[in-house]
Amino acid sequence: MNVVGQIVDDDRREIDSHATKILWIRKGAFEQIHHESNYNIYWGQTGVLRSWKVDESVAVEFRNRLNTKVSWTEEFKRFEKDFRNRQVGFDLGYNTRQYQSITTGLQVGRNFDADYLLWTALARYKVTSELSTEYSLQRLELTPDPQGQSTWIHVVRTNQFFTKDLFVRLFLQTNSAIDRNNVQVVFVYRYQPPFGTIQFAYQRGTAAFGQQSTQGNTLFVKATTVF
Repeated sequence: MNVVGQIVDDDRREIDSHATKILWIRKGAFEQIHHESNYNIYWGQTGVLRSWKVDESVAVEFRNRLNTKVSWTEEFKRFEKDFRNRQVGFDLGYNTRQYQSITTGLQVGRNFDADYLLWTALARYKVTSELSTEYSLQRLELTPDPQGQSTWIHVVRTNQFFTKDLFVRLFLQTNSAIDRNNVQVVFVYRYQPPFGTIQFAYQRGTAAFGQQSTQGNTLFVKATTVF
């Protein structure tokens, strides 16, 4: 059973552990060092080893608002055959404790018999006190890639507040591997905050997760009230 009460399957005997250590530094360029370790292993009811996974990460925060993180994951999975997956990642960020921030990262590894390279970037900016925007980029390269799953993913989020109870949210997403282009616009008016609301939402492009989008147009209307 996981943290939300879902029973993943009924053929496992599992051991899981987690350790976290934060070291605060009073002087110098470093502000804190954060180390996390997670270990998981499980067997089937017959005693056959089905999976184990090791996660290690070290994050360092500097007083000049820069931060870095190095992570390593090693994993074994038994399905129709045995798989050894591994991942090494490095992230660099600036001012990430605040909304207005920038982060970039690189991951390399092997996942179910495919080598991969993943570039990530995220930037958040407050144009004004009422208008904020966020852009994220992911570039995934797989080798081999017989199904053409290497991709560019672009995501843009924008929030415009006219008042604290009247605002518009915009979401844009593109995925080059499955030719997916989604647009969502949500208008919210809280006439009786926080629960009494009227919402209008427009969406272009609908699809299940990871599938090519159908470029249809959909309009949603939602109203809530309190008695």
